[in-house]
Amino acid sequence: MSGLSDIVEVTITRQAQPVSAATFSIPLILGESDILDPSGSGKTASYASLSEMVSAGWSDANEEYKAAAAMFSQDVSPNTVIIGRVDTAGGETFNAALDAILILRQDWYAIVACTRDSATTDAAKLVFDADFVTGNTIDGKVNTVAWAQVPFNTDHDTTASDLETAIGALAGVTCTLDAGDPTNRTFDISVSGSELVITDVVVAGGASQAGSTVNYGDDIIDVAQWALANEKLFITALADTAIKEAGGGIAKVLKDAANDRAAVIFYGNAAGGDTAFTPYAEAALIGKILPKTPGSYTAMFKTLATAKPDVLTSAELSYIWSHNANSYNTVAGINILREGQTAEGTFIDTRIGVDWLAARIQERIYQRFVDLDKIPFTDAGAAVIEGELRAQLDEAIDVGFIAEDPAYTVTVPKVADVDDADKANRLLPDIEFEATEAGAIHKTIIRGRIVV
Repeated sequence: MSGLSDIVEVTITRQAQPVSAATFSIPLILGESDILDPSGSGKTASYASLSEMVSAGWSDANEEYKAAAAMFSQDVSPNTVIIGRVDTAGGETFNAALDAILILRQDWYAIVACTRDSATTDAAKLVFDADFVTGNTIDGKVNTVAWAQVPFNTDHDTTASDLETAIGALAGVTCTLDAGDPTNRTFDISVSGSELVITDVVVAGGASQAGSTVNYGDDIIDVAQWALANEKLFITALADTAIKEAGGGIAKVLKDAANDRAAVIFYGNAAGGDTAFTPYAEAALIGKILPKTPGSYTAMFKTLATAKPDVLTSAELSYIWSHNANSYNTVAGINILREGQTAEGTFIDTRIGVDWLAARIQERIYQRFVDLDKIPFTDAGAAVIEGELRAQLDEAIDVGFIAEDPAYTVTVPKVADVDDADKANRLLPDIEFEATEAGAIHKTIIRGRIVV
């Protein structure tokens, strides 16, 4: 029997499920209160308001509640905050808690740690993930001074002993293999008369290259390192007076480690001495900026509701900023955050903007892979990927993260020029773009002349 379908056939298919987009607007508050379970899915909870938290048993006696209150008090505040628990009573560290939480959920970006353990350290453990093998060389620095390169020698244990000697040969440095580690992969390192920073540890060559971690035994430093390794953002506010002095304290430690995913605010009320104001200026800042579209703001000049401004001398401000830390003080009658920078010196908004742009490019192009039956390995197929890249760069212009002038450039190789091995592996390499960050104006110089 003939019908309309014989003449006009219509087939409608549903589009593939949209790719989950990485969030840059949800903070994680990490604390030790026992309201949440120490492990399992109950280790975290999401709240949309303080009243929800009160209903769940939280109060202003809990540090996590105080941090959330600072976030929700801003004129533009997060729709949701996540609280996570550190089971310190059970021996869990802040970093171990973050590892566990990241497995449970990835829908958060910035970290507030409800700890003020910020005493700078003169000792640490350098831990390697695997044994040294033939062909390895081991390099690294203690307080910016490189130890003599250690080549593999006979076996792992002998090489570890050589490394112990090389590190211990640095002036003022003591290094011993940790007697509690039978694998000889842990080195106890200490310095005299200064703070300790271990950087640029590289195991090269050989069939296996052991990664390494540094455990300072300090919550703030360890969380900062965790954020750096896991592409999150960590901001902390501390009353450590060394930050506003020549020594620099923990701010200098993080600066020397070139950590562009940690930011320090000198904040005199961090211990909560004045209960009329929040002890968590970092939570106030995160609550203020995270709801905004990345690239559309700067952290500089932000007035933080509930935060108490510090009265600081010009010398103290100079020290704070020179250590790549931030201050919250009054300028011309207005309380503002200055300078809006990470410990590495990158601006906080730049760090967030770069993360946002990278994630959105990945998501946009992946969505095309999922939606289409295939993207052919032809110049036309390469143009599909180029089109998505350009579309995301255009969006970055629209939100104010990259500049419209000079115009960005995108380079895509001709398929005929792609190596045969890459074609066989269906890999289109060497797509590149260059764009100029729009940035923000933080200072200006104006000169004028009045004539009669």
